Amino acid sequence: MRDGEQAGAHPKRVPPAVSGKLRLVTTKLYTLLGWFAWQGISILLRRKLADNKVKLGAAATVAAVLVGGVLAAKSASDES
Repeated sequence: MRDGEQAGAHPKRVPPAVSGKLRLVTTKLYTLLGWFAWQGISILLRRKLADNKVKLGAAATVAAVLVGGVLAAKSASDES
């Protein structure tokens, strides 16, 4: 029990005006935190993409060839 409090007394409630300001500050804080996280993640992804550019190009080429093969097989089966 704190000094000046009575046993069984409820803690003081925060007035609505202060609560609204606190909510606004919390919202702005989370917005700022999210922005910094987004910036950090995008920087890391750019670095990873730059390091693996050749591998990504090769993977894209293989994927394009596979999709082309599937489409060619499908059109060939549709014609017969």
